[in-house]
Amino acid sequence: MIGLWLDAARRAPLGLQLLLILALSRYLCQGVYAGLFANGFDFKIVHDAAAAVAHGRGAGIYDAFLAFRPGSGSLFYMYPPPAALLFAPLGLLEHPLAFALFQVLSHALLWGFWAVCIRRWPEAERREKGLAALVVILLFSPLYLSLRIGQSEPLILFCLAAGLYGLNTGRFFVGGLLLAAAVWLKLFLGLLLIHLLLRRQYRALGYCVFWLALLFAAGGMAVPWEAQAPYWTRLAAPLGIEAFYDNQSASGFTYRWLAASPYATGWIDSPRAAAFLRAALSAVFLAGYARAALRARGEEHSGRLLTLCLVTALLVAPHADTHHQALLLAGFLSLPFSFGTAAFYAALAEFVPLVADKFISLTRLSWFAHGPANAILSLPFFVLAGFWLHLARSVEGGSPALAEKK
Repeated sequence: MIGLWLDAARRAPLGLQLLLILALSRYLCQGVYAGLFANGFDFKIVHDAAAAVAHGRGAGIYDAFLAFRPGSGSLFYMYPPPAALLFAPLGLLEHPLAFALFQVLSHALLWGFWAVCIRRWPEAERREKGLAALVVILLFSPLYLSLRIGQSEPLILFCLAAGLYGLNTGRFFVGGLLLAAAVWLKLFLGLLLIHLLLRRQYRALGYCVFWLALLFAAGGMAVPWEAQAPYWTRLAAPLGIEAFYDNQSASGFTYRWLAASPYATGWIDSPRAAAFLRAALSAVFLAGYARAALRARGEEHSGRLLTLCLVTALLVAPHADTHHQALLLAGFLSLPFSFGTAAFYAALAEFVPLVADKFISLTRLSWFAHGPANAILSLPFFVLAGFWLHLARSVEGGSPALAEKK
């Protein structure tokens, strides 16, 4: 099998060969080698919650989250109970060993994601397109940030790809389970349920809802409802960290622009105005996505609509950090090539992370954290919004329903 891919690489055009060498070099340096020295502080939070669940102490996993107040440290477990239950086996191990195993699994799942994605192409085209897909994956900076801090994007990417592949090929039981797992790991991916509804994939939606309910019930066995109820209530309210510069959703943009916080000072200090503008922008993004999904017909739009759904989910999420943008890989690999798409990919892969990287010192950003200049901190949001508009227009521009009206 490896020999076949090596032979395909030797036969590939020179430009693709050079990009492949660059991508593999970057993966070995930033993905594998850098992972040896990563502390995985985000994984540490999940591991602590998983260990509590594994040892029957699930009732206390949200204590730090519920005690949080703006201005204090914001590192705490705030994922739903099914996520802690999923990682419970790793909670039985000490953190260094658990993180090492998590890194190995993440890399394996990343390659699994690639393997699932290329299965939809005809055998005659699979080799060259598969190499190009590998370049797209391994040059995407948000993915390396996810690996470095111990986030679960490789797992979610695999669940998304395998789940959607299963649903599209009639394997509803397994496909629904994998997609439900992805939603419980990142709640904003719940928009995929609306995606299935608007695409009239009712059977697939039914299986996903079944598994979501079953996993919720399983999480209730690990974390009592008495501990869950205040968690869900608190999660539904503003947390006070919306303006954090790595939050590149509509929430982050509006709160940086129209409210004062420890992270940025807006033009005015009006959290109510920020909340109103955030709701208005989210409504526009959701309505635009729904309009495109309802007007599009045929499988030729499926890749664009999936990507539009993922971009919309990132834009309307309460918190969407740089590492969450790694999930866009599931969309990029489903899109037909265009120079517009390539331009947005390049911006999100190489330039946007420089603005929103978690490890940029706040003191270095102080010049841009006050007044009109803080719009610079929202550059990734503007790029995502532009990508959203590009996708929405490309779907509508090629919609048969629209063509008939013309």
